[in-house]
Amino acid sequence: MIGALAFALGTSSAPLAGPRYLHVQFEVVAYGILGTGTLDVDRRTGWFVRRFATGPASEAEGFDGVRAWRADATGMPRIEGNVDERNEILEWSSALVRATRGPLPRAVVHSGTDRVVVTFSGYRHAGGLWLPSRIESRAAQNGVWTAQVLAAQSSSSAPVTFAPPAPPRDSSLAGITRVPISMTGGSPLLTVRVDGQALRFILDTGGQNVITQSAARRAGLTVSGGGIVAGGGPDVAAIRYARARSLGVGAAELRAQPFIVLADDALPGVDGIVGYELLARFAARLDMAHGSLALASRAAAFGPPVHAATFAFLDRQPQLRGALDDVPGAFSIDTGSNLTAQVNAAIVRSHALISRLHASVTTLASGVGGRYTIYLVRAHVLRLANNVVRAPIVDLMTHRGGSLSSPTVVANVGDGILRRWTLVFDYAHARIDFRPGGDATAGAYGDRGGLGLATQSGALVVGFVLGGTPAAWAGIPAGERIVAVDGRAVAARDRARVRAILHGPPGTSVRLRLGDGSTHVVVLRRYL
Repeated sequence: MIGALAFALGTSSAPLAGPRYLHVQFEVVAYGILGTGTLDVDRRTGWFVRRFATGPASEAEGFDGVRAWRADATGMPRIEGNVDERNEILEWSSALVRATRGPLPRAVVHSGTDRVVVTFSGYRHAGGLWLPSRIESRAAQNGVWTAQVLAAQSSSSAPVTFAPPAPPRDSSLAGITRVPISMTGGSPLLTVRVDGQALRFILDTGGQNVITQSAARRAGLTVSGGGIVAGGGPDVAAIRYARARSLGVGAAELRAQPFIVLADDALPGVDGIVGYELLARFAARLDMAHGSLALASRAAAFGPPVHAATFAFLDRQPQLRGALDDVPGAFSIDTGSNLTAQVNAAIVRSHALISRLHASVTTLASGVGGRYTIYLVRAHVLRLANNVVRAPIVDLMTHRGGSLSSPTVVANVGDGILRRWTLVFDYAHARIDFRPGGDATAGAYGDRGGLGLATQSGALVVGFVLGGTPAAWAGIPAGERIVAVDGRAVAARDRARVRAILHGPPGTSVRLRLGDGSTHVVVLRRYL
């Protein structure tokens, strides 16, 4: 409804006073970086294009009457198909038209859970045209940019095209390149070269180029600016910006790539994220079950599609239609998440899923934006386009704020579900091919105890304890060493044997002795 209203405001049939087209040149400070910008507006239809040249924080967006689009600092365009992202651009269209037809001191633009306050100031009026001398955009989850008008020209003919730009020619790859991936952290990790420095990055289908502060120093990148970004957690994280001369994955090369720079503790254990920029230029075949990523210039290199589904972009992230039990809607595809399907908090509340699915098992998760509590439940069925997962374990979000609280996305689907298939991503044609050959048991909590096992310096360690499970009732603390199970000493090499014990029949008592000298009895039961 908001988007339809905004579009109607932008395309008023009232007689237009003054010139139809407006071209404005700005001095811009975008997220702490000084640069230049331009704005072109069709005051009759609301079509527009805004471009900022602010180094690694450069961006563009526009509307051509059909397509609401954005382009990143490289100029790579994407058509926004998510209702929130499209509506945000349409609301900008409306605000820009209104601001040139009469003094508009303030407008509010909505983007999912974010709220952008736009102020227009320093108006002057000439020839039926109102023109502010300054525009400021302040977003709760994205930061601030300001634009100071340097010059403006009006005309009766369109000075530019409002269509999205052509993709940049800034990448190269001959044939197919194959690189190994590791799933030790639950998400695909691969080696990425940033200006020749080998780094360990997560492959994240919805993420843009991200690098940690320490990795940026090792790669010799110059860091500038400052902003904020929302992630899976309830809070925002501080970011800065950088640009690398090159980014390489196997034989694939990208040139002049922008990066968001995050604090090291925002991405523990890894050096950064690679995702949209890579996948927008190369088709990819991802086989998490067998630890392999292949890239090619076209998806046809991987053979004809098998079970392809068309997606829309939610900003940079693929979004499919589907359903969780009787809740239909949009599902984002996120290889950067090592969870199963994170059901957005607004959906959890509106459909009373905690009570309907009898949720009682809890755990803590973390990501950009901090830590948050989730409920683990077993749903009946998850449908992603034509693909069906029976009795999946899903994660119910409860916090407000961040990317996992939007009411227009049912769930964020992570690797606990996605590794069931070998996936072929074809961003150029907005398709994902769900091919057989993955791990069909992925995402299953098969144990009866409710604790995860990890290894550290040759010891067996309690990696996590799920609330509302036998391990939690027995008082087992996360992070403690396990030194004996049922009276028999154990170490890291015994992880598989101990896991098998914890998968035992319900009612079995398992005695764990920990490194602090305490003993705990876990009575196994099915908790999901």
